[in-house]
Amino acid sequence: MAMSVTSPTADPQKIGSEIDRLFPERRIERVLLVTPPDADAELFRFDTAKRGRYTNYPPYGLLVVAARLREIGIEVRICNLNNEILQTCRELTSADQLDFDAIWQTKLDDDLSEFKPDLVGVTCMFTMTHGSMRAVCDRIKGHNIPVAIGGVHVSNDVQRVLEDIQ
Repeated sequence: MAMSVTSPTADPQKIGSEIDRLFPERRIERVLLVTPPDADAELFRFDTAKRGRYTNYPPYGLLVVAARLREIGIEVRICNLNNEILQTCRELTSADQLDFDAIWQTKLDDDLSEFKPDLVGVTCMFTMTHGSMRAVCDRIKGHNIPVAIGGVHVSNDVQRVLEDIQ
């Protein structure tokens, strides 16, 4: 479900055809906005999370987007996978109990199945979150739902993102 527009002079007809393919009725009624975990499983440290030393900021940008979408009648849900990981760590007693990928994948799959979005928006603030964002986008692709991505990292490293996220 990937469509990449690599230049502002891209063919408007091709873009229109792709939009028609992804949204045949040209309507979006439900949007799921996703914050990936701040790091992937390889970089994540249970002891740091358990001590509450990882940041867990509210997804302000997604909240602003959600408010605007709601103003035009679109139903929105926010799926904060970073928060899901950190909350689960607080509940666990040892690192052996942590299945990092299963935690975020289960939450994402549940939200996709329950909410049935027409479009999923994924944000990525930091370069260190790139791998996590890629994994989240790959997981969504398996549900056959169009994905839109954005955020500071995406804006600052467009070429890498276009090459890496298919």
